[in-house]
Amino acid sequence: MTVGNPNGEYLLTNECSIIEHMQRGTMRISTDDDGTRATVAHALVSGAPVVLSGVTVPGTLLSGLDGRAASGRAASGMRTTDIGIAGGRFRRPADLAGARRVQAAGWTLLPGLADAHVHLDKTYTVSETGMADGTLMGAIRLHSEVSGNWTRADHLQRMRRAVTEAAAAGTRHLRTHVDCPRPPDQMPGWQAARAVQAEGDVTVQLCALGALSRAQDADFTDRCRQVAAAGGVLGAFVAPGQADRALFEDFLKGAEAHGLDVDLHIDEGLHPGPASLPVLAEAVLATGYKGRVLAGHGCALSLQPEPERARALDRIAEAGIAVASLPRTNLYLQDRSPDGTPVRRGITIVHEMRAHGIPVLFGADNVADAYYPLGDYDLLHLFGEAMTVAHLDQDPDGWIDAIAGVPARAMGLDGGRIAPGAVADGVLVQAADWPGLLTAPVAGRLVLRDGAPLKEDFGSIAVTQGDMA
Repeated sequence: MTVGNPNGEYLLTNECSIIEHMQRGTMRISTDDDGTRATVAHALVSGAPVVLSGVTVPGTLLSGLDGRAASGRAASGMRTTDIGIAGGRFRRPADLAGARRVQAAGWTLLPGLADAHVHLDKTYTVSETGMADGTLMGAIRLHSEVSGNWTRADHLQRMRRAVTEAAAAGTRHLRTHVDCPRPPDQMPGWQAARAVQAEGDVTVQLCALGALSRAQDADFTDRCRQVAAAGGVLGAFVAPGQADRALFEDFLKGAEAHGLDVDLHIDEGLHPGPASLPVLAEAVLATGYKGRVLAGHGCALSLQPEPERARALDRIAEAGIAVASLPRTNLYLQDRSPDGTPVRRGITIVHEMRAHGIPVLFGADNVADAYYPLGDYDLLHLFGEAMTVAHLDQDPDGWIDAIAGVPARAMGLDGGRIAPGAVADGVLVQAADWPGLLTAPVAGRLVLRDGAPLKEDFGSIAVTQGDMA
């Protein structure tokens, strides 16, 4: 419920305070039961300046605003502060004299989140492909059996659903890989992704995914041109244990010639022998490639002996490569045996990478397809799973940027901070500590775009009984 006090503040209440306000005659009731969410949305729809009082923000994501340590023993690193919103930007409250104040204690504000590794061309297809045998090659086989029949319209319907669900969960930016065994413009999935790219409240960045060997095909230049025309990223899949430095160099030179960033699926397996990521790093350094490099998976690094691992991390850091860890899919596909229990987690060495200064991000990867039959586009729930799989619980505040600013920067985008002057994209979640934040349902969140509620929220906040009175 939404309750007003004589000072013009609007409070999130519990049952006792509701009774007290009823006795005092100061209660203002909303037609919704979600309290501050409805109040903030109602205030922001008007476009007038608003100050959120007592809201919680992870300290890593807060910049240029005063705050105090959040209370609670499970809120390590979180800060409680007041944040203004006006003109589509976050503001210092001191700069908004006379702004309406909304008491937001018990709520957490996050900047718009970013997922730099998804596959919208495969999403929600598990009912057509069936569930594979839990291996990467088994998933590729099942996917290949049916994907040739999918039309642009098929892709479009599924992609729109995915983007809508991501936006509702608080995602601002997505990068989707799209399988392109032929030049991208010929692929129905690429055509649909370009249409979705132009539509919604989520920035959708396209990555044309093909085998690394495409770099030596006669039509590689055409591929690069088509990717550049879409404002996209050049992608490649590197088969486990089959890194070829000459191919990497040809790939990087083609990308550089067309001003393209690159994004590779690499070391996606727990295979013995040398890892491929160090070879990519050597190629980046040898060519002097200046674009952004994102490498997804990196599972094989977890098996490297310590001396080789340390050398590999040094070279990856020197080359400026960012790494996408994909905990759901890797945990599902790796260390499979027909009759045995998995003992290796399959994820890459995220702690060691961060200690070497390598940017690490987490991505949803596959959602409801042959590669991973479950999942969703909620980055907060994904981060909770990553916390479990990779033991991030000792420093959640230090890691939360892996679904905010780190992926945004890997995509060449701004964002990931709550700071004065920053675009007021974000999501308000009813929680004030880490367990609450990472388990909160999507339905109760308030998503902001340029300081206003996302349009899907408008219908639920139109009129309160207090307004009618």
